[in-house]
Amino acid sequence: MFPSEDHLRRNVIEFADLDYPRLLEHETIEAALHRLRKTGFKSRAIYFYVVTSAGHLVGVVPTRRILLNVPDTPVAQIMERRVVAIPRSATLEDACELFILHRLLAVPVVDEERRMVGVVEATVYNEEMFRLADTSEQNWAEELFQLIGFTLSEIRRGSSVAIFQRRFGLLLSNLAGGLICAVLAGMFRDLLSRAVTLALFLPVVLALAESVSVQTLTLVLDRRQLGIFSGKRILSFLRREASTGTVLGLCLGTLVGGFAVAWAKQPRLFLPIAGGITLGLLIATIVGTVVPVIFWMAQRDARPSAGPVVLALTDVTALTTYLLIGMLMIP
Repeated sequence: MFPSEDHLRRNVIEFADLDYPRLLEHETIEAALHRLRKTGFKSRAIYFYVVTSAGHLVGVVPTRRILLNVPDTPVAQIMERRVVAIPRSATLEDACELFILHRLLAVPVVDEERRMVGVVEATVYNEEMFRLADTSEQNWAEELFQLIGFTLSEIRRGSSVAIFQRRFGLLLSNLAGGLICAVLAGMFRDLLSRAVTLALFLPVVLALAESVSVQTLTLVLDRRQLGIFSGKRILSFLRREASTGTVLGLCLGTLVGGFAVAWAKQPRLFLPIAGGITLGLLIATIVGTVVPVIFWMAQRDARPSAGPVVLALTDVTALTTYLLIGMLMIP
């Protein structure tokens, strides 16, 4: 488990202000301010939340509206009825995601019956991000080296033999991927001999797929580091990355396919190249997401080992996809 996960899973009510300014639905601005002057409150007046006599949240009034409207204006007339709130059973992680999504300065906390129990300010999110940033600044070099297959501490403390063994073992993964790609290219030699230009773009296909898979892997590791990548969020992240990979593939495939047609004067190459790149980048995002998840399911730390494995699998799957599409589309 990463250091920030326990903190992010604490209940949001621990970070809420329980003494906050409340307006009653039936009051006027003048009556509400008079009551607040008498009772007082300790938290900052970022928003004024409107509740019923039973304490149920029904609206919110920005401070600016209180100042700009005449005193006898009914509170119900100037309040916003659609209020973003967070349940008291939520975690600090949920609150941070809410602040990112809605860009609010504060969020009310409500119980199961939507009675207001407190207010969480965006400063909580800011403090959490600064705390994580401090940790990240201390560990950025370590994480950078982990992404490429080994830890910085292994290099600093290990002997030459130990460093060689670690790096050689990881490079075997890349070597295996390269050898499989060589065998695949040999299996499709007839296709590549008929369409030599198709072979010339193999490095482009592999480079794009590797870049996308590493980008996806980095996002996965970052989310895991923040403690916000678990359970149902995996499928949501995978859908988002698959969509992104598809769009990137369509755009880059169109560019590369168009260049190939203009350069080689062979229109038949457009669809194989564009289609191969599109599917290759889609598969690259899937590989970049699934591989670290498999490591975590096996109770293994994905950071030091996932990079080489992802690159090797991406090379093999992207090349296979590219050549199969070429074989299907080029007679």
